[in-house]
Amino acid sequence: MHDGGQQSPYINRTLPFVWQGNVQLRLTISLFTEGFFVPEPSTDEWRALIQEDIVEPERRIIDPHHHLWSTPSFWGRYELEDLWRDTGSGHNIEKTVFIDCHSNYREDGPAHLRPIGETEYVAGVAKESEKDPSQAPIAGIVRHA
Repeated sequence: MHDGGQQSPYINRTLPFVWQGNVQLRLTISLFTEGFFVPEPSTDEWRALIQEDIVEPERRIIDPHHHLWSTPSFWGRYELEDLWRDTGSGHNIEKTVFIDCHSNYREDGPAHLRPIGETEYVAGVAKESEKDPSQAPIAGIVRHA
């Protein structure tokens, strides 16, 4: 959170990338922000950067693309409560579809099966999302494992 004090002109984020086989890469991205304040991703300050007008609030919508991160990522954490905050912002979003984002992989076992951890995690969150009928449930999962 910005406290008005001296802030580094760079924001560094490290992204883990897992490729097929045993190759793992980590990419660090540095954003030069001299003269700018860039809020920490996934904070209320960060979300407030974009405000959408609600057009046709009666229009039924299925959100076809979102991610979930239970562990810190470049974008911070983004979990079911965050998704519901976004889907409940005034648009008539009835359901959502999760798209893989290389998160929550299994830490052991054959490398080609580690992505299954993400599917297991999201399936659990999807089941949890069905418990509150006033919120948009996760109705689909698009994964490669």
